[in-house]
Amino acid sequence: MSKVFTESAKVPEGHSKSDENFMKLNSDSEGEGGDLEDDVPEFSWFRVSGFGKPKAKLEESDLAEESKVDDYEADDEEKALIELVFGNKEKVIENLKSQPEKSSSLPENQKRKHAWRDSDDEEVTIEEGLQKSHKKSMLLDPKTEYKKFLEKKHQKMVGTPKWAEIDRDPSDSDEDDELLKTAGHVLKGKKGVLLENSIEFKRLKDLNRSTYCEGLVTSVSFHPTSSVALVSGLNGIASIYSIEKTKCNKLHSILFKKFPLKCSRLSLDGSEAILGSNQAHFFTYNLLTGQKMKHFLPKNITKMTKFEISPDGGLLAVAGRFGEIHLFNANTKEWIITLKQEHEVTGLTFSPDSTTLFAHSVDSEVSIFDLRAQRMQHRFYDDGCLSGTSISMSPSGKFLATGSGQGIVNVYATTDVWQAQNPTPVKIFRNLVTSISCTAFNPSSEILAMCSGETNDALRLAHFPSATIYSNFPGNNLTKGRPNVLSFSPGGRYLAVGVNTRVSLYLLNHFEEF
Repeated sequence: MSKVFTESAKVPEGHSKSDENFMKLNSDSEGEGGDLEDDVPEFSWFRVSGFGKPKAKLEESDLAEESKVDDYEADDEEKALIELVFGNKEKVIENLKSQPEKSSSLPENQKRKHAWRDSDDEEVTIEEGLQKSHKKSMLLDPKTEYKKFLEKKHQKMVGTPKWAEIDRDPSDSDEDDELLKTAGHVLKGKKGVLLENSIEFKRLKDLNRSTYCEGLVTSVSFHPTSSVALVSGLNGIASIYSIEKTKCNKLHSILFKKFPLKCSRLSLDGSEAILGSNQAHFFTYNLLTGQKMKHFLPKNITKMTKFEISPDGGLLAVAGRFGEIHLFNANTKEWIITLKQEHEVTGLTFSPDSTTLFAHSVDSEVSIFDLRAQRMQHRFYDDGCLSGTSISMSPSGKFLATGSGQGIVNVYATTDVWQAQNPTPVKIFRNLVTSISCTAFNPSSEILAMCSGETNDALRLAHFPSATIYSNFPGNNLTKGRPNVLSFSPGGRYLAVGVNTRVSLYLLNHFEEF
């Protein structure tokens, strides 16, 4: 070997020193007859691994050790341990022989049809596909379809996903199945279940967009049986609009001269509208006949700016002066009795069975009246409230929501307010920072709406019974106005919000009925 590295040879011009050494090694190997085994260096991996070593040249010690290994027989315990760890080779071979050969192609009736095929993909070759991805490969046929190459690569690396198996059990769940339940960033819940953190909704065109003639909107009432709504405002105009899916059309308008409408409500059967103002009389309008009628109030009642109709349609509660609450027969409009609390009334709401009346005040006191006994039965103090502004009870009768001038909305369990004078709210909402104008539950008692008329877009929706605020409402659908009136449709599908002279209309996708 020393001869290889000492001899010299002429190197043509333009070749490096490494080429010179290569030519020296090549010339030496030709002169020695090309005996590769003798010329391999001592440190070559060929000699270490024994590769190319003839069996005839094995030493006697190696043959003796090999014969000892062949003659060794393991006992029963060792055989059992070997079979437990490495398995039984004979049984594996027998099982493989007994299994029928699987056909690579599926039967015609089990082959899946392509939902969509792009003819352009079949024209792309491997050469073009690798060129676009800035890659090169010398081992692939450049004329082969790039699509088939990607399919084989995906099958080799990933395999067949569980959802794509023909004979998979439909009951098996997979992560892909969970992914298919999502649309955008909102998870679709089961039918009948309202999600807690986000709500699917759509803002429609304004309900009164055809005229905007009502002025500052003070009341919005949905008809109990027809897809129409009554809108009234300070201009003394009350309009009736029809709602057809996403379209709103004006049906009729009624003008009340020198009578700014402060409050309006529809009767239980929807045949009559009751409209009040800050004067000593009020009007009724028959929606069937179109007849308008004027009713005078008793001498001690000077205004009718805030009133409510009981759920059974039998009573009309009117907030008067000095903490007075006047009860009328809603059908005949006759005065029944006057109830009184210590402070001026700011909000009224009936219990679902129409046997109890709740009244909030300019103070923190909430009065509870038994209408059958016609007297005050209990009162409690609204937690953290300095001046009450609104009150509403859920149609289910489980929750009572109160709003205050400090922007706080407290929600009480109805059973708690009867047992203590200082009940603890089950939930306190501090999402609004200005005086609460209105609170309202939807017909299923699953949503509580709250708004403030002192700040632009101060509108929130809360889910119940989880008592969580919907973070995606109203989202980017801002009205740039101050909401002061809220009303849900009888089926809860629509939410109307009075914002200055407009009535914003929202479609809640979860609910199907009007």
